[in-house]
Amino acid sequence: MTDSITYPLLIDKHVVASDRGAPKLDATLKHTLMKRTPLRTSLIYINAVLIIALAMTGLLLEENGTIDLPWYAASLSMIILGLVYAHFTELQHELLHGHAFKSQRLNRGLGFICGLFMLNSFSHYKYHHLRHHRHLGTPQNSEFFNYPEKGMDSPWKLASAALNPGRFIRVGALMFKSLTGAKLQDIEDSKAQKHTRQEYCAYFFIVAAAVVFTLLTGSWFLVLAWLIPMVLIAEPAHYLIELPEHFGLDAYTEPNFNRNTRSIEASRLARWYTNANNLHTAHHSLASVPMGRCQTLHDCSRASMEVIEPDYWTFYRKVMSGELKPFNRASQ
Repeated sequence: MTDSITYPLLIDKHVVASDRGAPKLDATLKHTLMKRTPLRTSLIYINAVLIIALAMTGLLLEENGTIDLPWYAASLSMIILGLVYAHFTELQHELLHGHAFKSQRLNRGLGFICGLFMLNSFSHYKYHHLRHHRHLGTPQNSEFFNYPEKGMDSPWKLASAALNPGRFIRVGALMFKSLTGAKLQDIEDSKAQKHTRQEYCAYFFIVAAAVVFTLLTGSWFLVLAWLIPMVLIAEPAHYLIELPEHFGLDAYTEPNFNRNTRSIEASRLARWYTNANNLHTAHHSLASVPMGRCQTLHDCSRASMEVIEPDYWTFYRKVMSGELKPFNRASQ
């Protein structure tokens, strides 16, 4: 697995960068946009850690009997934790691109912590996500978070899909394979294979320690502070962040980013929460640009983009009404 943060804009020798929708930027501007953003990423990371620490402290003090936390305050704490766990996956995404730090060890170490809250292996995610960047617009395209290709034309169907319990079953299977030394069939690179198995083994031992702690002490702390927020809040929240990127679009034969990827011009809060992942067309057009500068890149190339929504609610209203449907690959 490469340590480079430069991603090819070519699918094959017959497809030029302009066919993929790559923006035509002044060389100086492009160089400026591609500079790493260690301070920004560090501040966002620290902010997320502080929010988690604050919410967990409240639940821990309640568990110890130090304070009497009302049920609604405890529920709010769990919701906040789940939302920030999903937010951490977006920070993990920036780390795998190497946008913040030159050191791949540092990126992997922080990425491992980011992934812990939802049991997302950093190296597994990195391997598949970089392949997604290379193969977007071809039949080989796939994503690490592959969501069901079915209609979600009602709030109930969308909520049911977003809970996505199958992912945790898959993660459990990957942990078992990693522990037994079985080859992970979806990883061809030996270094990525080794790192991924190490991370799933580490996650297994952390989960096992959490289970043993809970059984021996009778404490509900880890259930309330990790398990419930992860399964009931973080998973659906992350699903809702990721789904708009290519939903209903031809990401398998259409090479142009402006047609196979969607951007959402969301609020400032949503931009922070998704770590600028809402501007996904800009991200795909020049993936070496840190997420914090995607707004500038988006502004430079917006006129060429064909799939833009004004906010997340507009997108999901179209999904739930059936106006937007999964792309039918069989028709290609």
